[in-house]
Amino acid sequence: MRRIRHTLSPILLALLVGLAAPASAQIQFRQDSAQSREARAGDTDRLLRAARRLMSNGDYLPASEILESVYATEPGNEVTYNLLKTCYLVLKFFHKQETLAQRFSERFPENTSYRLDLAQALAYQSRREEALAQFHNILGSSTQPDVYRAVFEHMLAAHLEEEALAVMTR
Repeated sequence: MRRIRHTLSPILLALLVGLAAPASAQIQFRQDSAQSREARAGDTDRLLRAARRLMSNGDYLPASEILESVYATEPGNEVTYNLLKTCYLVLKFFHKQETLAQRFSERFPENTSYRLDLAQALAYQSRREEALAQFHNILGSSTQPDVYRAVFEHMLAAHLEEEALAVMTR
């Protein structure tokens, strides 16, 4: 009879050990995981406070570095997004702001503000046609007056005054 040797991947091995572990060990693992999540949340809060302090002192570059590390561990954190967006705008890191807004608009497609931020970042990079296409795409997907106002305000901020006026006269 031939023996077949299998090697188990570390992930599969961990799953098997977890399934075979006694219930008390599984409960302990869950408690440890919950404590780990709480510790990470505490670290995030501490880092966000540090970044806010730096920003309030005008130190946007070191604040952005802290926020990028938070973003790397929590890519869906909207507070981090808003603080990082502010840093990128002040530092004129429009390419980074574009990437950030693109990722968030893909992650949260129902949230128009990320798409507006993306269009604005494109405009700041002198990519006028792409920005206008994005703005018009936003307008085409909504009939809410608040969206028209938001597009108008973002266009003005991006120095697209004539186009902004055309939006308001629709």
